[in-house]
Amino acid sequence: MTNIGIKIKIFILMTVLIIFTVLTTTFIISSNVEVLSRKLNLQIADETAHHYASKVKLVLEKAMESSQLLEINFWQARQAKVDRQFLDKALIDTIRHDDNIFGTWMLWEPNAYDKQDDLFANSQGHDETGRVNSYWHWQGKDIINEPNQGWEKSTWYNNPRKRAKETLEQPYFYQVSDTKVLLISTIQPIVHDDVFYGVIGVDVDLASLQEIVNNLTVMGTGFSTLVANNGMYVAHPDKALIGQTVNEAEISSIQLGQYQQKFVYADAIEELSYQVSIPIFVGETATPWAFIVTIPLKKIVSSGDDISQTIFYISIISGLIMLITLLAFVERFIAPIAKITAQFKAAVKTNEGIIPYVQPSSKDEVGQLAETFNLMAYDVNNSHERLKLVNDEIFKLNAELEGRVKSRTLELERSLEQQQSMQSQLVESEKMASLGRLVAGVAHELNTPIGICVTANSLLLDDIIKLKQSVIDGDLTKNRIKQYYDSTIETGKLIEFNLYRASELIQNFKMVSVDVSSNSTYTFNLIEYIHKVLKSLHPVTSKTKHHIEIIEREEIEVTCDPGDISQIVTNIVMNAITHAFTATKPGNITIDVVRKNDDIHMEFKDNGVGMTNAIINNVFEPFFTTNRDNGGSGLGMHIVYNIVVQKLRGTIKCDSDVSEGACYTIIFPIKRE
Repeated sequence: MTNIGIKIKIFILMTVLIIFTVLTTTFIISSNVEVLSRKLNLQIADETAHHYASKVKLVLEKAMESSQLLEINFWQARQAKVDRQFLDKALIDTIRHDDNIFGTWMLWEPNAYDKQDDLFANSQGHDETGRVNSYWHWQGKDIINEPNQGWEKSTWYNNPRKRAKETLEQPYFYQVSDTKVLLISTIQPIVHDDVFYGVIGVDVDLASLQEIVNNLTVMGTGFSTLVANNGMYVAHPDKALIGQTVNEAEISSIQLGQYQQKFVYADAIEELSYQVSIPIFVGETATPWAFIVTIPLKKIVSSGDDISQTIFYISIISGLIMLITLLAFVERFIAPIAKITAQFKAAVKTNEGIIPYVQPSSKDEVGQLAETFNLMAYDVNNSHERLKLVNDEIFKLNAELEGRVKSRTLELERSLEQQQSMQSQLVESEKMASLGRLVAGVAHELNTPIGICVTANSLLLDDIIKLKQSVIDGDLTKNRIKQYYDSTIETGKLIEFNLYRASELIQNFKMVSVDVSSNSTYTFNLIEYIHKVLKSLHPVTSKTKHHIEIIEREEIEVTCDPGDISQIVTNIVMNAITHAFTATKPGNITIDVVRKNDDIHMEFKDNGVGMTNAIINNVFEPFFTTNRDNGGSGLGMHIVYNIVVQKLRGTIKCDSDVSEGACYTIIFPIKRE
């Protein structure tokens, strides 16, 4: 009767504990899974929207760069007094080299190119006044030419003239044969020394952007739209809506360039949905667009609900299995032990406190336990001779336990080493990404001089062909030869000048990129090298109005890996440009380098927005960033910290106050063994 009561009590107690544990665990896990699943799905939606918005931005910026390149080429051609035919040829070549470009055009002010308008009246590429007025565009498989019409009251002429900056026009439909084509114009004004000479434009066929939207399916059911600055649908799954406008509230948000996340009722799918709007800024234009992704809310939460339900069912089944196992355990082990305990209590009462012996009821583990108990009772009652053996057994058990602890410690250390290795790989990846951004910037800078050389070479070949034809026809004159020599000399100078520019860019980049990717140590001039690093960053820093100054006190020779110095300067300068300054207010960065005894002291100061104590305390932590939404990785300053502390054997400190800017102080030995 006693054994049955003990079994029931133990079984009930364990049943309650198991049920409570299973339900509590299931609730916690399910809640966390639902939250993480929703967060992951929302993150997938945001990343998808950013990815496709960048594709749209790339198409528009590529067209803007084409108009910028045309403006540079045309102005240099004007300075070199190149014939007007070069202008139309450059427009046609631009159309042929980019499948997204529908047409290119230009409109120069009267006599603004070569003051010879009277000689070209009503000729191709000119209007009745002889001014340069040419529009080349596709019509079927042909590229045709016609003059620009109605420019006096047009926005494509007056807006860039007033702003004196690059302009992105609002979308419009253009009639080609029997088809209306939706176009967008990127316009570059020709302005030098505050004098307006005309405009150059590139028209982009928005069919390519519509294809990007049509091919996007987010999580199987979502859809996307592309909206211009004036609220017009440029791309929409429902083609009937292309050309129509969104409501006034959304237009205001788009024109302000706001990034938005909200839950709305989507009329297109008639469901409550999650909507994320990504602003698209092109160059220095003041007309941002918006890429909008819409996903049904039930799709976002469905995966979390399914997983929670599965976890609940698995927990219930696991709980039942545990109960069955527990019942077998109670029957197999607890009942015989309870029987031995009852025998022991009864024997103690009848033997005046002497430890009694118990009768083993079986030969299994419980019987072995009874025999062991009898041996222990014998030792206690009769002598302490076996106490030493017991102590030895305890020591053996302790040794086994220590071995297990050491084994588990080694496993934890190996796991920590793997994590540190992964972190090092991420840091190295960020270093190579930094070098990649440097390569992209230099490639962008090289595009202009090389493009000019290609165009000038094409013009030189045309002159040679014409001269050859004159020789064949026998009408070669002294004046024609002089014109050829003059044109060849001017074109050669233009090619030489731009090749020199490209060579200088390549040499600066080559010097810094080799230093960054190598791990060699040698002695070099620190101030001179910092100048080279900043010069390699010129493709990025030239796009801002921020000023970078190096305080030169004396020439300093250091012995270390120059790639370490390049990484320090690059990451701190780019960190200041990204985080310290606003888009409208230019800032100053000061680099002060001085030698004190056998140490180098470097200070990087900026007059930016500064940092709070919370940010300062975490600024060197890996993956800590305040700008993750715009692509920040949180590894830049961690890389700087690792280089200073581990490779240069130095120290780094950050001091800052809100609105007072920031100062990084780096100290390291002048020579590294």
